[in-house]
Amino acid sequence: MQLAQLLSQLTQHAALDLVFEFDHGPIHKDYHLTEVLRVQVDAIDCGGTVDRWSETVLQLLEPQAENGMRYMAAGKALAILTGSHEQIELDAASEVLLEYKYSAASAAQRFHIDTLQVTPGQLRVKVRGTATQCKAAERSQSKRGASTSTSNCCTPSANETPA
Repeated sequence: MQLAQLLSQLTQHAALDLVFEFDHGPIHKDYHLTEVLRVQVDAIDCGGTVDRWSETVLQLLEPQAENGMRYMAAGKALAILTGSHEQIELDAASEVLLEYKYSAASAAQRFHIDTLQVTPGQLRVKVRGTATQCKAAERSQSKRGASTSTSNCCTPSANETPA
């Protein structure tokens, strides 16, 4: 989901509780939006193709126990993002990622926003985990229309530099 879409939903539903819902269940009440990151990615894949994109990363910190009193209001999250934009100019077209470590995980993970759902009193943000990929293999498959192993995709063409 792009930042502009998220901001629009937060604006429309400012009075609702903002609940992030992961595979293991919803984030604990009294979570904290601890950091907003504007990330410019300059990447080169195993086939030597350069790619650039921007991301907005929202880092969430969850209390240790599920004993919080309330969820953050969507309007408060909107105010945090608006204030952040005034300081670091966020890209409205950037993809929003969530960085979060739930209690059973050994490290923080990144998640994509899958869907937003309005339920009584809540704006629920349903997320999905990020996956690794071989972009060179995907490009090769789309050009050929057939399956290609990743071992064949990583050979750069004569005019490309390997990663």
